[in-house]
Amino acid sequence: MKSLLRKSLRSFLFLLSFSSFVFIANAQDNTSSSGKNGSSFYLMWGYNRDMYSRSTLHFAGSNPNGNYDFKVEKARAHDQPDMDNFFRTPPTVPQYNLNIGFMFNEKKGWGIEGSWNHLKYVMHDNEVRHVKGEIYGQKIDKDTLISPDFVKFEHTNGNNYLMISLVKRMVIYESKNKNIRFGGLVKPGGGVLIPKTDSRVLGYHNDGPFKLSGIVVGVTGSLRVDLFKYFFLDTGLQAAEAFYTWGKIYNGRVKHNFLSLQYTYAAGINIPIGHKF
Repeated sequence: MKSLLRKSLRSFLFLLSFSSFVFIANAQDNTSSSGKNGSSFYLMWGYNRDMYSRSTLHFAGSNPNGNYDFKVEKARAHDQPDMDNFFRTPPTVPQYNLNIGFMFNEKKGWGIEGSWNHLKYVMHDNEVRHVKGEIYGQKIDKDTLISPDFVKFEHTNGNNYLMISLVKRMVIYESKNKNIRFGGLVKPGGGVLIPKTDSRVLGYHNDGPFKLSGIVVGVTGSLRVDLFKYFFLDTGLQAAEAFYTWGKIYNGRVKHNFLSLQYTYAAGINIPIGHKF
């Protein structure tokens, strides 16, 4: 039976996807009267916290001791925010997000966005999980302690999502002087996984390189406050499913897929360009 987290994340992903298609199907010119029928760029920087569903990791490869092909079933994982020394480390060390968007129709609230989400994924150490497969010619099919001497696995530089998303913005409130605007955004999208995986499998360590390793699909829902037209604050949730089909380990590969729930908080700038559509 799938975990409660996996079910909850899939439900959230479905609901956000359904909502986005409802907005697309019923989009009307009902934004505030002050909206310009023009376009703008925006740039947003922020940080995230993440939750992951359980996943089954499939390791296959070889080392000087022989070949192996086995699965660690229903492994758990956590994030690694690295915020303890925030003001003493580079801003790209913690789990960060960089978003660049183009609103091609400001009045109707339509746009497109590219994003780089730097999440971190760390498999729990020293937990008993069922292991099934073959190691050095010997069959294995039993509950096993997943110690760092057996398998240590993480995407900590990181579990990176490079995505393109459609953007639909809805204005909920705008002040009379137009200096404050509050609204919501829905962003369905997809892209690729470019992790730098750090692993130790059967005693053999591998760290990186950055490598195209799979695909990701997801939906983001966020709330945004625009301040004086040029600045904004944004907070949101993204539900996504990552499909790792070719993760790099020592002389081999790892495959797994999981659902992630990402909470984001960010600040950004708007750059109006005034083009009329």
